[in-house]
Amino acid sequence: LKTVAAILIAKYILKGEPNAVFIAGLGAVLGHNFPLYFKFKGGKGVSCVCGAIFLTYTWQAVVCYLLTIAIIALTKYVSLGSICLVSMFAVAVTLTEAVTGFPHWVAIPWAFIVAALVIWRHHENIGRLLKGTERKLGEKK
Repeated sequence: LKTVAAILIAKYILKGEPNAVFIAGLGAVLGHNFPLYFKFKGGKGVSCVCGAIFLTYTWQAVVCYLLTIAIIALTKYVSLGSICLVSMFAVAVTLTEAVTGFPHWVAIPWAFIVAALVIWRHHENIGRLLKGTERKLGEKK
């Protein structure tokens, strides 16, 4: 909800600035990942990113969500699905901007920065995936 609120406030207060939604989305993800009140120890940002991508590139986000659900259903690895989600979204934004003549070119670095943040926050999961020790969805400890 905080990402949705940040983006909607930016969208309506700064109507003439199309890049405001990207700045607000990035701010929400950074605030989620590194909250001051928890000594900069926050989440991995996936839920924030899901809200941000839906509000910025809706149909691309929906396609990425569906592919992510398929990846998680096939592999049972939520972390892998999350990493694939942000990676696919960054590619989708790049392709969309290329096809439309780059009207919002700043979205491309934004998408890759947000993806990099999520992937970086999953570094321990990536290590476990590579070692084969990552827990699968529904698997008990």
